[in-house]
Amino acid sequence: MNSARKISNNIYLVFLSIFLYCIYVTITPKQVYAYVDFGTGSYFLQIVIGVLLGGIVTFKAYKEKIILFIKKIYKGSKREQK
Repeated sequence: MNSARKISNNIYLVFLSIFLYCIYVTITPKQVYAYVDFGTGSYFLQIVIGVLLGGIVTFKAYKEKIILFIKKIYKGSKREQK
């Protein structure tokens, strides 16, 4: 069970690192020779909200399958420890 927790922590750190890198690249100033319309920010906000809501709906739709898969993994690791 401890190794599963380490794997989940590693996956969390990978996604956190990618997210922070994306924020860094987006926020840092660069020389840009283009016009950004005011509607661009709301468009990106809509994309982020859509992705989050889509992920939630997908998780709810496949929740039982995901839970059964995780239980199957944990049962397999408990058998190997004995």
